[in-house]
Formats: sequence, structure tokens, C-alpha cells
Amino acid sequence: MSKVEFIIEENTSEFKVIRVDELPKDFKTLEIKLNKNSKATIILIHESKDQLEKTIKTNFTLKENSNLNVIDIIITEGIFSLDQEIYLKGNNSSAKSTVIFFGSKDEEITIKTKVWHHADNTKGDLICRGVLQENSKADFIAKISVPKNIKNIESHQNMKCLTQGDNTKCKALPI
Repeated sequence: MSKVEFIIEENTSEFKVIRVDELPKDFKTLEIKLNKNSKATIILIHESKDQLEKTIKTNFTLKENSNLNVIDIIITEGIFSLDQEIYLKGNNSSAKSTVIFFGSKDEEITIKTKVWHHADNTKGDLICRGVLQENSKADFIAKISVPKNIKNIESHQNMKCLTQGDNTKCKALPI
């Protein structure tokens, strides 16, 4: 199984909590599609105690007048990478992505998040909050893409991390 897919139907509002560690072990991508006039709040919980290197890819596609609020909570050991892409394909679509993470020992956490504005009157916010202790490290790499022909967009990115210890490192790279 290469992907797990959820579709938010047209003219609906949904609240979902997804424990990513309970999805099939062989999935590569989690895809969530919001149809026209839909609204979704999605909480993704990434929790792992297996000390393995893990990469999770999530794709969100929003059609006209749809609204997404996605919250990723990362509680993991070892090396963890989240690769998130949000495609604002319909006019008046908006997305807010909030990533919250905690590194307590030797964790290495990488968050790559991108918003692609493909329609007029779209909004996208990328927010990342974290706490690092001991020897843990985190990288936040964010990209907002707006083609020249797209009008009236609003997008922001913001990262804050509390580092506790001389060996913790946190980098934020806007692209």
C-alpha cells in the first residue's frame, strides 16, 4: 500500500484525529482532499517509540471555498521527518498548518512544509512550535509558492522553539 486517502465531501464539515502509527506500516503517503465548500480540522498524532528512522509524507488538496486546519503532534524517538504539502487549488481556499514537536534526548526532527497557491484569494499559514532538550535537534524548512498570475493571496510562516541544554540545535529556513 503506497498511500492512505481521506476525502472530505462537498458541503461538509469534519473533525478527524488520525494516529499515524496505527495506519498500515507500508504506507508512504497520507493524502487528504477537501472538496468544494468543505471544512476540516485534522489532528495527526505521530508517536513512535521504536527508535527507527521514519519519514511521513502528507498531501492536502483544497478545492474552492474549502478550509483546512491541520495540527501535527510529534512525539517520537530517533530520527523523524515530516514532509507536508498543501495545494490551494480553488478560489477562496485556506489552510493553517500547525506542527508541535518535543525532542527529549537524541531525537532529530525535520519538518518540511510547503504551501502552493494555485488560485486567487487563498490563504496559507505555516506555524511550528517545539521544545528540545539534551542532545535533540530540529530543522523547520518552509516554502510558500505563488505564481505570478495569482492575485490576492495571504501567507505566513512562523517558527518558535524552546531549547533547553547546551547541545540542542534548532534551525528555521524559509525558502
